[in-house]
Order: sequence, then structure tokens, then C-alpha cells
Amino acid sequence: MSYLFNREKIRKVFDILKKQGRCTSNRYLNWDKNNPHIAYCEKQVFIKRISTKLLPSKYIKLYNIENKTISFLYILNIKYYLGYGEDLEVYYIDCSKTDLGIQSKKIGWNDLISFEGVFCENADEHKQVLNMFKLELPTKTYRFLAYDFDKYPKKVRKGTDPKEKIKTYVDIQAITTEDALNKRKDKSTGTSKLMITEEFEIL
Repeated sequence: MSYLFNREKIRKVFDILKKQGRCTSNRYLNWDKNNPHIAYCEKQVFIKRISTKLLPSKYIKLYNIENKTISFLYILNIKYYLGYGEDLEVYYIDCSKTDLGIQSKKIGWNDLISFEGVFCENADEHKQVLNMFKLELPTKTYRFLAYDFDKYPKKVRKGTDPKEKIKTYVDIQAITTEDALNKRKDKSTGTSKLMITEEFEIL
């Protein structure tokens, strides 16, 4: 096992961070081209500039010794955590928990020097993990019973069921039943005179 970060280098970064001002300054109004109207403080600018140097790679294998597990993380961004301390906020994606989307975590000096793991040269292992948790099911045809009220007869003979005259079927391609039912709703909304029931069979 090895630590992710060099203790001495991290100490120097946080020593410099402590000396930076935390009050926003008009000096940095146009510093962020995407948000030119926002004024940043020296701490925010410093961390933004140094963050790329902190990470040899954005792909990390993080070891959790206590749980005996490995997390495959993709680091999106590192920012200064606005507050009275010298903490950072890391935005990342856990490749084995993509359903959680983009996550963020507040970390400090002690966290950084205690992280164990390795920086990956490329995304190969992370892609393998993503593929393991990707839902890949074949597309199936769901045939729904429907009623087309555009074909409703003007006259109905006694003893006959008019529904039989307007009965039809709608085929929907989907990978799961829930997916098929959602598509059924969209199709029903788009065609007001076509009523698609929840009754179906899989072909």
C-alpha cells in the first residue's frame, strides 16, 4: 500500500493556502471566463491554479483499508471550500456507483495525507468497472391492447360491444416493463384519441 500524496508537498500547498486572502476581490471579476460576473477570493484562485498539479491523473484507485474495498474514482474538479478553514471540496464520480451521479466531499490536510491508493495512467480499469455495472438487456417488443376512438362506430347494433370495433394493438420497443409503461404514457399523450391500456404481452 502507498499514500496517494507526498506529505511534504501537501504541507507546502496548505502553508501557501493559509496565507491567501479569503475575501472576494474585484481583481478576479473576469478571471473565470465562464462566470465573469463572479468575484473570487485568493484562496479559490490559488486552489484552481494548483489543482492540476496536485493530480498526476484524474483516474484514481482509492483503497479503503477498513472495508477492504477499492473505489475507482474519476476526479472532475477540486475547489476551495468556502469557509473559515483551509478545506477543499472535491467533485468526483465513483465508477461503481454511477447511479449516484456527481458526488462531492469536503476534505482537509489530514484526509489528503492519509489517502492510500494509486493514480492510474489511463481510464482502462475504470471503463472495465463501468461496463460491469452497466445494464445491458436485449430490447423486447411489448404489444399493448389499445382502443382507437377515431374508429368508434356512429351506430352500434344492439347486443354488440363497440369496443370490439375499435380494439387495436400498439407495439413498443423497450428493455424493461417499466421502460415500456413509460413509453406507453408518452405515446398516449401524443395521440389523444388512442387509449393505450396497461394490458400487454411480450412477443
